[in-house]
Amino acid sequence: MAKFTVKNLQADHLLEVLFRAATFFTITVTSGDGGTVSPSGTVSVAAGADQTFEITPDAGKEIDKILLDGVEQVVDPA
Repeated sequence: MAKFTVKNLQADHLLEVLFRAATFFTITVTSGDGGTVSPSGTVSVAAGADQTFEITPDAGKEIDKILLDGVEQVVDPA
């Protein structure tokens, strides 16, 4: 939602608002045995938005590495 205010009206005006389809990108999530990733599968995300993934190792396991487009990422332990 957005707000637009016409201030200090002194004459007639025509306000036109045009819309376009939002752009979405797809993140395909895969993982090996030993834990879960949520959300998983195919995730659709609006352009410019952030997407957070919760990665939960099974008991006795730990995250070895996270790859995004084949490039290793820093693991945020939070």
